[in-house]
Amino acid sequence: MSDSWLEVGVLAIVQGLTEFLPVSSSGHLALLQHLFGVEGPQLLLDVMLHAGTLAAVLMVFRGEVQDLIREGLRGVGPPEGEARPPARRVAFYLLLGTLVTALGGLLLHDRMEFLLEKVSFLGPFWILTGTVLWLTRWSPSRKRVMGAWDALLVGLAQTAALAPGISRSGMTIAVGLLLGWDRRWAASFSFLLAIPAVLGAVVLELLRQEPGAVEPSVLLMGGVLSWGVGWVALRWLLNVVSRGTLHGFSWYCWALGVGVGLAVLM
Repeated sequence: MSDSWLEVGVLAIVQGLTEFLPVSSSGHLALLQHLFGVEGPQLLLDVMLHAGTLAAVLMVFRGEVQDLIREGLRGVGPPEGEARPPARRVAFYLLLGTLVTALGGLLLHDRMEFLLEKVSFLGPFWILTGTVLWLTRWSPSRKRVMGAWDALLVGLAQTAALAPGISRSGMTIAVGLLLGWDRRWAASFSFLLAIPAVLGAVVLELLRQEPGAVEPSVLLMGGVLSWGVGWVALRWLLNVVSRGTLHGFSWYCWALGVGVGLAVLM
């Protein structure tokens, strides 16, 4: 890929927006590549874009992360018995969800690489994402505290989102809402679970090949832009989830899915 400012800027904006909004960042980048002949980011640029969105998560959830690091002396959110579990238990649940995702990623890696090259799969997967988001309209009104099985289910949802067109944030938040979690906690756990997932993706990228030559100024711009756009997108999504209107993104996913499906058939 050319390391021009325009191309990197477009990729950074797409990454920052779609990494957090429930519309699938991998699906958008695959579609962008197909429509405009824009190749996926080079190694170092890919790392910088993910590092920027990771920084946005850490900034927004810095309080929760600090609680986890301190082993939950105060706990994440309300005390046990209310909407959210204590931080020590949250750390265990994050470990369970991460292990499920890591195992799924190892087992399905080759198939996911195949799907990334097939635009024909994007339509059905976007329609699936939109349908799952729409189901959150009927999430239970009576809230319950998450348990170990809940964490495993959310980990499976995150594994499914390895496929392009299936949104990681959309699937994990939707599963939490359908399990009857507090809205804010469903979003919080989803993005706390994203931290090890993004770190793992960065490490895997670093191990895959030797980094190519990309201008440092372009790398810096991409990272900063993905961080800024990601921070805005994440804050907006948290407000959307809190208002109970996550299903509104269904229309966008359905439109993309139908549009891509029709384009493939023509």
